[in-house]
Amino acid sequence: MSNDMTPRQQAISAAGRVWAAGCARQAALTPREAAEEAYVPGGPSVDELERRIRRRRGLPPLDRSGPTNAFPPTG
Repeated sequence: MSNDMTPRQQAISAAGRVWAAGCARQAALTPREAAEEAYVPGGPSVDELERRIRRRRGLPPLDRSGPTNAFPPTG
């Protein structure tokens, strides 16, 4: 940090570093992990947060409809 920065500039710079570190940490998590960490009671559900995170990251939505019978029994 440069000595010619005002205290306000130093505070903004420090806040930017903290913000960037938080963004990098969140980006390293899976969408589900990030949603679980972001969840607060009374807010959007973990599933809704995961949908939002996936959309923001440009990922396809998850199909949580359950297993399909892709290979029916034969014979």
